[in-house]
Amino acid sequence: HDLPGYTANIDVLQNAAKGIGYVTIVPDIDGVIRRAQLVLKHEGKLYPSLALQTAMNYQLFDDASLATIQEGESLVVTGLNLENMFGEKKFVATDPQAQILIPYRGKRGMFPYIPATDVMHGNVAPELLENAIAIIGTSAAGLLDLRTTPLETGYPGVEAQATIIDALLMEDAPQTPDWAIGANVAGITLLGLLLSFIMPNLGPQKMILLAFAMTVFVVANNYYFWFYQNLNLDLAIPLLLVFVLCSANLCFGFFTEASQRNAIKSAFDQYVAPAHIDKLLNQGDDLSFEGETKEMTVLFCDIRGFTSISEKLTANELKNMLNEFFTPMTEIIFEQMGTIDKYVGDMIMAFWGAPIDDPDQKHHAVSAAIIMQKKVEALKNEFKEKGYPEVNIGIGLNTGIMNVGDMGSVYRRAYTVLGDAVNLGSRLESITKFYGAKILVSEATMTDVDEVVFREVDYIQVKGKDEPIRVFEPVCFKKEADKILLDNIARYNQARKHFLDRHWQLARSIFVKLATDDPGIEKLCSVYLERIRIFEKEPPAEDWTGVWRHDSK
Repeated sequence: HDLPGYTANIDVLQNAAKGIGYVTIVPDIDGVIRRAQLVLKHEGKLYPSLALQTAMNYQLFDDASLATIQEGESLVVTGLNLENMFGEKKFVATDPQAQILIPYRGKRGMFPYIPATDVMHGNVAPELLENAIAIIGTSAAGLLDLRTTPLETGYPGVEAQATIIDALLMEDAPQTPDWAIGANVAGITLLGLLLSFIMPNLGPQKMILLAFAMTVFVVANNYYFWFYQNLNLDLAIPLLLVFVLCSANLCFGFFTEASQRNAIKSAFDQYVAPAHIDKLLNQGDDLSFEGETKEMTVLFCDIRGFTSISEKLTANELKNMLNEFFTPMTEIIFEQMGTIDKYVGDMIMAFWGAPIDDPDQKHHAVSAAIIMQKKVEALKNEFKEKGYPEVNIGIGLNTGIMNVGDMGSVYRRAYTVLGDAVNLGSRLESITKFYGAKILVSEATMTDVDEVVFREVDYIQVKGKDEPIRVFEPVCFKKEADKILLDNIARYNQARKHFLDRHWQLARSIFVKLATDDPGIEKLCSVYLERIRIFEKEPPAEDWTGVWRHDSK
């Protein structure tokens, strides 16, 4: 800087001084004093600052000149060359403006303060000032020599001068080397690549922890180079980079998660109840569509006589009828927390227990079956008004170990269930017609469903299974059962006991009467009456346990 003028000391001080230095310290654009100009130019001549002149006097240097290097067509200042009459030399590195960064030691008070009144009254021990540099100044607020520094406001200007002198003597003023720009760029690039690679794979909590750890690392690294290597490297940009990348990834993760939630909801809202979808979304990282084996309950629902129904309708009418049938059936399954597996022609397949666990899966599945049958009765009048044929359905339910997961090919996949327990559910639906039952469930499904009245239908062995199973019909919810219904079930149970005990005549008499009193089980009674007729002619083996084998699917 080439200054146009100056204000000098009074003559008595100017003439007595061994060296003269200016006290001007120019703050940065934000008003904070971070740098000290070591020399200024006036009328083509260099003048040292008070701090530089003091350090030169202390170390017996009496001449200072600029050290420069050629860069292109310009000379660039790299520092100051100090020299004394004995030929001793010293180099003080600066930036191109002949400035150094002020390495503040801390807040005010890092250097000893001696009140002027103690000096004037001789209350200061001489050895305290021996071989020391004493700077006369003021720290009183009213004398306006307080400055704003990175550490605090109201920092005494006299202590700022002491800090600069100390840095020159200790040679520990942080430098910005020529390679600093390259080092900063390389460090920022490496940091950016590292965070860009790692952060997208982390959740928000881990991402914030990583950002905090990297912030600590950047600050600690900068602290090390500043205090131990006297190097000034960028701190703000790396910290800003960490903040920006963390914020960007958090925002990206937020929008990605929202997109994934919408994708899951879009993919599953055709198969899973809305309330179930909310549970799926809230399950977060625990949610998986990978294959797994677990206990589940499966439901098969089929329209009886669908072939003859389809022959009476046009393709468009059949489509509309099926849509009007599937919609309320699906709604009921959703309300009972079920998952739609697939629609195949006139058949609905659903299951409970996946993709999230359902401890009440049996209750939900049986309840869905009962409510579906009630809805079909209500649909009959609606279909009749629209000219559709009457619709009746059979439902089969089974609970057991099944394989569930996202299965299929690279072209098409489906979230479905597989296994023998699934096949048994299908078999139970197919034999509902045989017994004239609306719903058939296995003993595994019936167990622990206390809210429903069941009727034990048979002890059977289905095709493809070696082990016999007990089959039950859910009649109604217990709260809906009246005395007549319960009495008829009790009479049926008594008749079936007589049948299993080979008391054919007693069993026949009750079944015949029940077929008249309860038309809903007329078909079931006729099944047992036919067996009685056969067994009376050809009694079963001595080890007969009542098992009936079904050879058809």
